[in-house]
Amino acid sequence: MTNFVKLEGFDALRKRLRSFPEKLRKNYMRGGMRAMVAHLRKRARQRVKSFTGALRRAIGISTRAFQDGTVQGKVFIGPIKSGKLKGRDVWYGHIVEGGAKPHRIPNLHVGRGKGRRLNTKMIAFGGRVFHHVDHPGMRGRYFMRDTASQDVEHGRRLFTDYVESRSREHIQP
Repeated sequence: MTNFVKLEGFDALRKRLRSFPEKLRKNYMRGGMRAMVAHLRKRARQRVKSFTGALRRAIGISTRAFQDGTVQGKVFIGPIKSGKLKGRDVWYGHIVEGGAKPHRIPNLHVGRGKGRRLNTKMIAFGGRVFHHVDHPGMRGRYFMRDTASQDVEHGRRLFTDYVESRSREHIQP
């Protein structure tokens, strides 16, 4: 599940940055985008309800500058990069975000040894054994979507403030 937010209306800022060398312009734009997505990551982490903290820690960011001068920032759920939970993949993040319909979880096939599989006819869950489990479903928590819709204007201001402050430093040594 991906939410895209396209920011426009930076014409005055873009005109101001045209006088700078291309490398500086890209660095300023990318730094501004990083400031914005770092804010969005912080707000998404505050909104998410996480029992172990793994989902909260798995919210990450990335930025990218393109040849045409545009920049892209992402807030995503991925593997945890550091700390006690390093390397842990939070595969269920999209389910917490978007919810799940009621569904049946069938029996599982459990691997035993190299290339051999044991067909088990039962699932152990909650200390009890079942042939299958009927999952009731769950509603979505929408922590990423809410962050994208509610906090993007503050992020936009952070982006503009960062780029303007860096460009002032360049003009006034």
